[in-house]
Amino acid sequence: MQKLQIIEIDPLGQGVAKENGEIFFIPKTLPGETVDAEVFKKARGVNFAKLVSVEKKSDERIESECEHFNECPGCNFLHTSYANEIEFKKKSLEKIFRKWENINIETIQADQRLHYRNRIQLHYNKDEKLLGFYSVAEQRIVPVPHCLIAEQAVLEKLKELYTDDNWLNLLNREKPIGHIEIYLKNGEVKLSFNSQYAESGFSQVNQEMNEKLVALVTRTIQDKLVGEKKLIDLFGGSGNLTKELSEDFVIDCVDVFKQPTPNNKNFYFHKIDLYKDESLTYFLQKTKIEKTNLLMLDPPRSGFKFLMDWCDNVNPDYVLYVSCDPQTMQRDLEQIRGQYSLEKIVLLDLFPGTYHFETVVIMKRLTIS
Repeated sequence: MQKLQIIEIDPLGQGVAKENGEIFFIPKTLPGETVDAEVFKKARGVNFAKLVSVEKKSDERIESECEHFNECPGCNFLHTSYANEIEFKKKSLEKIFRKWENINIETIQADQRLHYRNRIQLHYNKDEKLLGFYSVAEQRIVPVPHCLIAEQAVLEKLKELYTDDNWLNLLNREKPIGHIEIYLKNGEVKLSFNSQYAESGFSQVNQEMNEKLVALVTRTIQDKLVGEKKLIDLFGGSGNLTKELSEDFVIDCVDVFKQPTPNNKNFYFHKIDLYKDESLTYFLQKTKIEKTNLLMLDPPRSGFKFLMDWCDNVNPDYVLYVSCDPQTMQRDLEQIRGQYSLEKIVLLDLFPGTYHFETVVIMKRLTIS
């Protein structure tokens, strides 16, 4: 057992403590708290610990509404107010962009902190009769029969799975260890077993906040593109972020997965794997585009290392980058920082209760005299 003083919160929502030249990461804690923690993993002076008890509580600590919070790896901030959670996220984003000038982060908060996810993924172990969220840190499955993070219809299905271990009856032909996904699509709750995440097609897990994201992107594009209205949408798939734009806008959407596209005659889909080295060359040969007004991208967490190549070849006046991983986003934007200036950075809280959030950055090409 180790007694520790929490000094700050890291980007993963963990409390940070320093003792005798070593660093400790303890989830479910807050700055200013003195806690007893049990170290379960250690490597080169870095310790990962589990909270055992709080000796001195922060004034910001509250009782979590979810009974699973203390053990569950799914949420990170339900032991403090939502306002405080937003401050932690904002500080995390400021730290990531600390080397940039004129950083002024706008925030768009969620109207509800719980009951918002339209999709959850559960891990199972048939031999141990365990179903729940998987803690990577502790390498164990945490049962969550009364989880509060998902939409009500999804939670009802979750309860059905746990009742009398019904989930075991559904897995007769499935492998001993795997995962179950519960998702809401077109008003119907469905299950998938041991399939890739978002098997039925990717969609944002928070519909209400996705609408705010779409509104932000739509408003930004309409404000910036007042003359020519041509844009390229990388990783655009279903056209989610451009679906509210009128037919005044010519949209070239690029992705490897195509879903139902918007009803816009000027929406053109190009099936291209953007992570292949020849993807840009193929796109340019196919479209003959030499100039666009705006380049938009919403890549996976891994980011997009070819951003500069695209900017150099399609010459956008603006770059609009949407990401759920601000670390890889900042890394990518650093490529074009000498050619573009930062106009706006927005933190949109798509994942309340967790350390995750969506970031939107708008950059403008520098005028060359």
